[in-house]
Amino acid sequence: MLAGVLGCALTLSAQITAHIGAGISVPIGDISSQRQLGAGVSAGGGYNFGPHFSVMVDFGSNSLSVAPALQKVLPFTSDTIWSFSLNPYFRFNTGHRYQPYVSGGYGVYSVHTELSGEKSVLKGGVNMGGGLALQISEDSSIYFEARLNSVSRERVNVSFIPFIVGFRWR
Repeated sequence: MLAGVLGCALTLSAQITAHIGAGISVPIGDISSQRQLGAGVSAGGGYNFGPHFSVMVDFGSNSLSVAPALQKVLPFTSDTIWSFSLNPYFRFNTGHRYQPYVSGGYGVYSVHTELSGEKSVLKGGVNMGGGLALQISEDSSIYFEARLNSVSRERVNVSFIPFIVGFRWR
């Protein structure tokens, strides 16, 4: 019985996946004239349903710098955006060292900015994008990813693209 439980646990752990990365965030759309390049981090974990499909819960934290002209009149220098989202990942070319993938999902975003006059509130938002994973061992890869994130707010839509470099396990 113990062997069966251990076998089940090993099979389950072989399906677990996780990632962590960091990079730059670029504002686009409504906020691009008032914001500049910022920084972002991403981390997540989930389950591989097979070699081509997984589902992950992702956390993102991004900061977008306020344009220099506005820094003179505003009491802050950046917006803070964090998110938790549920994202399916579709991987291609899984038998090779270079593995492209696409992902997208829906999540909860918190955008803290003073410029729009809105308080920091939780809003639904979407993300979509893709990347390229470079397999460095049987269980790990380095990935390069770009993902459009968009959150609709009452006065202004907040859209940005984080360009992330990271490490993925399984």
